[in-house]
Amino acid sequence: MKENATMPLWKKVLLRTVGLGAGFALTLSAVIGLWLWWGTRPKPEPPWNTNAIKATWTDLSLSTQSEKCYFNFRYSLENTTDRDYTIPHDARLMVRRPKDMSFQENSDLNWEQGGFVPSRQKLNIQIRIPFNYSDYNISKEKLDNLKELSKFADRRLSEIDGFALFDPVNRFRVDFPNGWPDSIKRVQEEQSSN
Repeated sequence: MKENATMPLWKKVLLRTVGLGAGFALTLSAVIGLWLWWGTRPKPEPPWNTNAIKATWTDLSLSTQSEKCYFNFRYSLENTTDRDYTIPHDARLMVRRPKDMSFQENSDLNWEQGGFVPSRQKLNIQIRIPFNYSDYNISKEKLDNLKELSKFADRRLSEIDGFALFDPVNRFRVDFPNGWPDSIKRVQEEQSSN
């Protein structure tokens, strides 16, 4: 026959207190661990703001030199924000390719870095791309012929569908649209009438 073992009251209280304390400690440890994990996990980059600075195509001109032909794209940048904006020197300007609308860096690309655009104002900037004649097996003398220059320009412009500026500091992306197909037609018509 089993004896009915009774535990003294103080032992029961002690065991319950130890159990509740251990449960509370485990719960508190889990909460602190989750809080530390949540606070130290990598934060995703905010999306690029494509509406802060708007670019509008204004003009295209060509200039030829002894070894290169320069394409000079002019754009008007409009600051749509309520604060002044300076294009940071670490901003990246890339060429957009028409075949797949991908972006490509071009080390020959020259542009006016550090431009200041006051709030709700516009700034006109130039993007300049040189093309070496030797890269395309053509000479400056051949491009002195306006018809040949137009063909050369059409071929080079067909390789570009615009530009994009990425400002990593402010997370701004400025899209520079393709505005030259109409311009090239006007230039060709103007040159053929002369």
